[in-house]
Amino acid sequence: MALPSIYSSEGLSPRDANKPITSGEKRDKRPIEYTLKTIDDKVKAAVEHQGHDEDIEMVPMENEQEVDLITSYVSRSRETNFYEDDVNMNVEHAPDFALVDGNISLLIIDTNFCISHLTILDELNRLANDYCLKIIIPVYVIQELDGLKNSTKLEKDHSGNESVKNLAKWANDWIYNQLANSSSTVKGQNLSQRINTNLTKDDSILDCCLYFQQHYAHHLIVLLSNDKNLCNKALMHDILTVSFRPGMEAKLIGRKIMEESISRFGHREAKYKPVVNQSVPTQPQSLAPEITEVAKTITTTSETSPSTLIYREIQTLLLSVLHHCMVAEYQEDIDLIRDYKKENVVNLLQCSQLLIRFWFSVFQQYFKAMPGRFVPFEEIGEGRRSKKIPVYVDEPTRQNAVKFVDFWSAVLKVLYNGIMNEQENEALDIFIARWKDLASRI
Repeated sequence: MALPSIYSSEGLSPRDANKPITSGEKRDKRPIEYTLKTIDDKVKAAVEHQGHDEDIEMVPMENEQEVDLITSYVSRSRETNFYEDDVNMNVEHAPDFALVDGNISLLIIDTNFCISHLTILDELNRLANDYCLKIIIPVYVIQELDGLKNSTKLEKDHSGNESVKNLAKWANDWIYNQLANSSSTVKGQNLSQRINTNLTKDDSILDCCLYFQQHYAHHLIVLLSNDKNLCNKALMHDILTVSFRPGMEAKLIGRKIMEESISRFGHREAKYKPVVNQSVPTQPQSLAPEITEVAKTITTTSETSPSTLIYREIQTLLLSVLHHCMVAEYQEDIDLIRDYKKENVVNLLQCSQLLIRFWFSVFQQYFKAMPGRFVPFEEIGEGRRSKKIPVYVDEPTRQNAVKFVDFWSAVLKVLYNGIMNEQENEALDIFIARWKDLASRI
């Protein structure tokens, strides 16, 4: 039988004639060096764009070749390195998830996703309330990012070490900022939140998924990773995965996750009232002592000025209710919070600073239902550059007494409605009416 050839007597069959003529190994459409150059150029431009060291640049990997290169680098680094359980982030001790009713989904983030898609991760964080999302950073991912940003070039590695170091640093800084600001959406996995404490690398990230799958059975667990092997392991345990696709957007991810959650668990109405320790009665029979203290000033004859009375009484109630909210959120971990002691918060300025510091992790949930987006501070700027500024923290004057009372009365009403019992809310209404009367006399 003659071999297929244009020179043979039989010639080529139509099938053979349409085959491309090739020799040697199949090569990528774009060589590694070309893809590496596009990554290096983007990262270099981002470094030059940085205004100061605190800026966090977000350089998205926009095609499959770039994503594969970053994922391959992280995989090779993971094979050759081992990280101990020593997370060097000096952040607030995050409480366990206070999950309330609703189609809340937990997103477990892999290292390669943090590095390649920090823009999408940041957008998911902003859309978290719209799609009921919580973002969890596994312990090993924090360790790995810290190692990558300080890494030396891997031997025989084609990828750009310096670019990956910068990408890892920005991802690490983004996570640090979220945790340090006590984000209500982004949480770091606690060392206690593991099934097998001896696992490392891919297995430790899968273990993180399995832990939350076991402890939060009525919430969707989703792994965000570009590592195909890790995704396959997750899928074998009925854990959904999200990997890079051209045109991938945060809104699409959030919408698909929400739809899947509703499909599996049905529509569950979200509630924003905090979950308190069930061992502590939420409806005490007696009034809180600070209410009794303020009530005494009503029946006691005093030469104290109306403005001073208003300031002191509001301050007394606010100091107490803020601590109630902190205890409801952090429970037995309250003593572990850095630089927070109830006795160190003694005036309205410090109350306002406390509201701002723990806004996302504790207090924002109380104000969600307020019309007109009322917040207990002044906010200027937008996005990461926005600033929250305390207001009405000095004793009221004739010019601002009415606004002072209206502002702090609204703050107290929101917090009391969320954390105090019915009798205490009725007592607050009496105090507010009195403050308005006093304000009219200043």
